[in-house]
Amino acid sequence: MKVSLSPASQRDLRQIILYIARDNPVRARSFGRELRQRCHEVGDGPELYPLAQNLGEGVRFIRHGVYLIFYVVEPEQVRIRRVLHGARFIDADMVRPV
Repeated sequence: MKVSLSPASQRDLRQIILYIARDNPVRARSFGRELRQRCHEVGDGPELYPLAQNLGEGVRFIRHGVYLIFYVVEPEQVRIRRVLHGARFIDADMVRPV
């Protein structure tokens, strides 16, 4: 299934990469590729991953290291809503569609 990234998730990815690049620019690039690849892997079996409790109807997530990729399955695509550090307090407002 096709995967698309919301503007918020694209910003999240950029911020993660920039944060890592402060200490290790080479790893920031490779980790950015890994995170993007993980986002696109969701399209291979979007229903395989758990629903995110209390974060909105149909919101699911997948892990990549300490990061959580939140997404919804739409009729024609999987929509990545956010990519957030798992240690953050995450509420429904953070993963709402914009």
